[in-house]
Amino acid sequence: MLIHSDIDKYIKFMKGYCVWYGKSVTWDDTRFDLCRKYYTESKCYLSAVLLCVVSFALYSTDDFGLQDGTFIYWPICLMMLVLTSIATATRHQQDVLTMSLNDNFLENTESWMRAIKDQNINRLWKMLRFYTVYNNTISALYMLVPLVVDSILHYGFDYLQTPFTLALPLTPLLKYSNTWNAQYYVLTAFNFWSCAEMVFMLEWFLGNYLLLTTFFLTELIILKHQVKSLDFGKNEEWDQQVESIVNKHSKIMKLNVELRDYLGLPGAFISFFSSILLTFTAFVSFTSTSIPLRVSYGSGFVLYFGAALLLTTIGQKLENESDELFKAFYSLRWYQYSPNARKSLNMMMRQARTPLIIDFHGRYKMNLANFMQILRSSYSYFTLLREVAKE
Repeated sequence: MLIHSDIDKYIKFMKGYCVWYGKSVTWDDTRFDLCRKYYTESKCYLSAVLLCVVSFALYSTDDFGLQDGTFIYWPICLMMLVLTSIATATRHQQDVLTMSLNDNFLENTESWMRAIKDQNINRLWKMLRFYTVYNNTISALYMLVPLVVDSILHYGFDYLQTPFTLALPLTPLLKYSNTWNAQYYVLTAFNFWSCAEMVFMLEWFLGNYLLLTTFFLTELIILKHQVKSLDFGKNEEWDQQVESIVNKHSKIMKLNVELRDYLGLPGAFISFFSSILLTFTAFVSFTSTSIPLRVSYGSGFVLYFGAALLLTTIGQKLENESDELFKAFYSLRWYQYSPNARKSLNMMMRQARTPLIIDFHGRYKMNLANFMQILRSSYSYFTLLREVAKE
């Protein structure tokens, strides 16, 4: 099967985060790729185990980790379990959508079509690379700097009496091994793995969502330009041109259905979890007395705020482009066409009235209105949590 370069790059991106379940493009037979494949198949179960362990760890604390910031890892673990479970359950939709986009990309061979794709897709890849490098750097500093400082102060100067660490998923369990022994370092290793998985989970979901939506968006922009460039001077080719537009529009509508089937449900869940995560990062940043903790959770607030804004912005852009497509149909001199052509244009105009947007059964629409709802919900949860903490 011939794979378009952009689709191939997307599949490699998903394989890199161990979330590629498609059957059309299989994993390589190398030992490294086979290990990644097995790890991909087990991510859902590992997320369930991690959620149970974190739940036990928080249950063993006096305040469920509200004061030291460890409670935030429970909704993150739950979000990771939900998203990996949905990714596993919708593996067929992932494959179908990716191959449908691949077929459309291979059909768009004209230079101006390629220019539209490069303008949108290359810009997105640059943004994702910056986001990934920034996110991984901040996360590595958060995990490694306390360990390095702790080791230097303990082994170099014999200054500390007990290990020092910032809030991590399994931090409450360290109280059972409050010294520098093998159990402490094993728990620290699992702490780093779980924290890294949470960071990678957010990165792959963001990249997966943005890439697939942008792929679809470029197809929509190409169709809009094709509609605007209809040549009214060639009367004998009107029907042929309209037929080409009808075929392209039918593929766009099919792609939109596949995009909703694959991203609608996780988009709804990420909207809910974004409100919760913004609430707890803001709560710890305002209430904690530890400066490193306030700085790190403040960075976390910026991270989740930016992720929610990116997801809803690309959804809003998709909605805006679908509105532009309707205007392009509406501005055509449809009355000059043959009866069959007018009938086809009328059908497409009726369909184009409904905005193409990612949602879940008409709810949780991924647009800027949903982003404002996320912020309003976060503020409501924040004020409620502060009142509960005062009591």
